[in-house]
Amino acid sequence: MYSGSRAASKYSNAVVGQQLRIGLRWAFNRRPLSIHPGDELLNNTRGRSTKSNASRLFVDVPSLCPVVKVQHVKRGIPKAAESHDGEQSSRHVAQQSSETSESTSRRLYYRDILGIALPTMLALSVEPLSSLVSTAFVGHVGAAELAGVGVALSVYNSFTKLFNMPLLAIITSSIASSRSGSSKEDEGSAIGRSIFLAVFVGLVQSIVLAAFGTFGLTLYGAGEFFTPASTYLRIRTLGNAVTVLFVSLLGIFRGLGDGVSPLIATICFTCASIGFEYLFLFQFHMGTGGAALAVLMAQMFACFVAVAKLCTRVSLGNSMASLFSRSSLSSSLESLKMTGVLMIRTLCISSVYAIATAIVTRSGAMTAAAHQIAFQIWLASSLLADSLAVAAQSLIARYIGSDIGSERMVARTSLQLSVILGICLTCFLSVSSLFSPLRLFTSDVMVLDTLRGIFPVIIASQTLNSLAFVLDGILYGVPGGFVYAAKAMFVSAGPSIMVMLGGYYYCTTYALDSMCVLQSVWCGLLTLMVMRMLTIMVPLLRSNPPFHIFED
Repeated sequence: MYSGSRAASKYSNAVVGQQLRIGLRWAFNRRPLSIHPGDELLNNTRGRSTKSNASRLFVDVPSLCPVVKVQHVKRGIPKAAESHDGEQSSRHVAQQSSETSESTSRRLYYRDILGIALPTMLALSVEPLSSLVSTAFVGHVGAAELAGVGVALSVYNSFTKLFNMPLLAIITSSIASSRSGSSKEDEGSAIGRSIFLAVFVGLVQSIVLAAFGTFGLTLYGAGEFFTPASTYLRIRTLGNAVTVLFVSLLGIFRGLGDGVSPLIATICFTCASIGFEYLFLFQFHMGTGGAALAVLMAQMFACFVAVAKLCTRVSLGNSMASLFSRSSLSSSLESLKMTGVLMIRTLCISSVYAIATAIVTRSGAMTAAAHQIAFQIWLASSLLADSLAVAAQSLIARYIGSDIGSERMVARTSLQLSVILGICLTCFLSVSSLFSPLRLFTSDVMVLDTLRGIFPVIIASQTLNSLAFVLDGILYGVPGGFVYAAKAMFVSAGPSIMVMLGGYYYCTTYALDSMCVLQSVWCGLLTLMVMRMLTIMVPLLRSNPPFHIFED
C-alpha cells in the first residue's frame, strides 16, 4: 500500500506541475495554449490520449487528484474573465489537435493511394513497349507476317479481354476484401481460389479459341494472310492459361496493396519478350510462330517471378489445401457470376468504341487516321487515371467493414487526386500543343489539320476522364458495385451511341464535310464519359446504394 500511495502522490504532483506550467504559459504569453510532447506522456499515464482530453485539461485535475487544489494563476484580470478565456483556450487546443490529427490522417491516405498508384502507373506504361517492339520485329520479317499477326491479335484480344479485364477487377476486390476483419474468407484461401479460377477460365478460353479461331480469322478477313495468322493464333491459344494466370497474379498483388511486385513482373515480361522474340525471329527464323512462342515463354518467366514474390508473403500450399471446400467453391461460383455481369459492361463500352471506329472509317482515310491518333492519345492519358482507380478499389475493399470512416476518406482523397491529375494533364497537353507534338505521329498535312480540329476536345476532357475512371475504381471497391457498374454502363452507352448515329445521319443528310462527322463522334465519346461520371457521382454524393455504406 505504501508503494501504491507513493506512486499516486508522484502522479498527482506530476499532473499539478503540468497544469501549472500550461497556466503560466497562458498567463504570461496570452496566446492560445499548445501542448508539448512531454505533456502527452502525462495524459497517457492512465491510457488517456492528449487528443481526446485536450479540451479537459483544467477539469481533469480535481477528478484525478481530489486532495490537491490547483490555484489559478492570475495576472490582474477578473476571475470570470480568466475562466472564460481558459475555456476558449481549451477549445482551441482541442480544435488544433483535431486539425493536426486530420491533416496527419490525410497524409497517410495520400501515401497509401500513391504507394499503389505510382508503381501501377509505371507498370501500365511499360506493358505496351513489348507490343511496340514486337510489331517492329515482325515488320522486319515481312509485310504478310505483320498483317497476319495483326489479324490474329484482333481475334485473340476480342475474345480474351472480354473475360480477362472483368476477372482482373473481381480478383483485386476479392483479395482486398479478404484482408478486412469482416471477411468470411482468409487471405490465403482467396489467393488459392483466384489462381484456380484463372487456370480454369484460361483452359475454357483455349477450348473455345481452338474450336472457333479459324472462323474468327475468316470473319476478320485474313485472306492471303491466313497461314501466318493461324500459326500465331494456334500457339497463343495453347498457352492461353498462362496468359490468364499472369493477369490474375497482377490482380492478386493489387488486392494485397502491392504495386511494386506487378511492376517487377511486368518489366521481367517486357525484357524477356524482347529477348526471346529477337532470338526466335532473327536467329532461328521461326516466323510468326516464333513471335507467339516468345510471348508465351516471357509470360511463363513473369509468372515464375510473380509466384516467387507471392510465396514470400503467403504459403501457397496452405492456400490450395482448402480449395475444394464448400465455401471456396461457393465463392468461385460467385466470382464467375460477377465475371459474367462485368462482361455486359465490357460489351457496352466496346460497342461504343466499335461504332465510333465504323463511323469515321466510312468518312475517309484521313478522318480515320486522325481519329485513331486522337483515340490513342486519349486512352494513353486515361491509363494514368486508371492507376488511381486501382488504388481506390484496393483500399476501399480492404477498409469496408473493418475500419469505419476510412473508406470515405479514401474515396474523397482519390477524387481530389483525380482532379489534380486531370488539371495537370490539361495543362501539359495545352502547353505541348504549342510545339506541334502531333508531328510525332504523322507527317501528313491533311491528317494533322483534321487532328487539330478535335484536339481541343481531348484537352478539355482530361479532368472529366480522370474523374470517371476513379469513380469506377471506387464503385468496384464497394459490395454490389459490379452489378451497379454493368447497369450504369448500359445506361451510359445508349445516349452516347444515339449522339454518334444522330450526328452521322445529320452530316450525311446535309452533305457536310468529314470534320463534322468526326466532331459528332467525339461528342458521343464525351457523352459516354459524362454519363459514366454522373451515374456514379450522384448516388455517391447522396449515399444511395451501393454507396449507402458511406453514410454516417
